[in-house]
Amino acid sequence: MNNVTNACDLVDTAPLTKWSSGPTPIVHREYPAQSADYGGVLLCQIKYTSTSPVDDVTTDDAEISLQVEFTGVAGPPKYDEWKSADTVPQQGASSGDLTGLGTRSYWYAGHLTATDANSDSYAVGVQDSNVSVKVEVGIRRARGEAEARLLRNSCLPEDFSRIG
Repeated sequence: MNNVTNACDLVDTAPLTKWSSGPTPIVHREYPAQSADYGGVLLCQIKYTSTSPVDDVTTDDAEISLQVEFTGVAGPPKYDEWKSADTVPQQGASSGDLTGLGTRSYWYAGHLTATDANSDSYAVGVQDSNVSVKVEVGIRRARGEAEARLLRNSCLPEDFSRIG
């Protein structure tokens, strides 16, 4: 964690521009470990917005967030909380366990249709050793635009070793 001065350096934002073109200010926070009880946190939020070409009113959004939490000696991995919240059964959403990524991992995908827009959200949570990593991608598109149901481009860090 000490090698990361900007958590957003771990994220590839290029796929977001497929869904929206205007970058907004990037938010990142790095909280190093203060003691053995508190393991440290890396946060990154990147969002793109643009006006829909379909109706020139609705805002199209594409965003990604990265959360990395290092487990202290006193607490459970943050992964447990994330998985519990993300995998609650709900209409328009599905989730499940992943294999081959960390010690434990899960995925989530959800779709919401509203009067003016369609929203899709995706999440992957991973726990390995003392680190929990969660990447969330959200895409909101005006009705009549191509939906983002199949997110084929990866925004995940290619090299998770840069985090630890």
